[in-house]
Amino acid sequence: MGLSDLLLDRRQFLTTAALVAGAVALPGVLAGKATAAVPPQVTLPERGIYDTGTAPSWADGFVTGNGEYGAILHGAPTLEKIVFNHHRFVMPNGTRDTLPSLIADR
Repeated sequence: MGLSDLLLDRRQFLTTAALVAGAVALPGVLAGKATAAVPPQVTLPERGIYDTGTAPSWADGFVTGNGEYGAILHGAPTLEKIVFNHHRFVMPNGTRDTLPSLIADR
């Protein structure tokens, strides 16, 4: 490898300089977006749930309920979708007092 192989023409120099500048600036840009997800004035509760990301589909959504009612929340914060369910939607009437079979606890 001679000296002529190490010399850069103008285009190679500008390309290399742009790549180096991008590599130096990119971590700072990404870190700024990550810290923007949780503003410093937000105080997280001692109890409860706080999520910094959105759930793109219902399978990734936030599940809540009490056994009789249930809901799944998903979507972007400005376009949240709520999937609501009630036990009577999926359970035939008259089976609420039916006990599970004896092998259900295994």
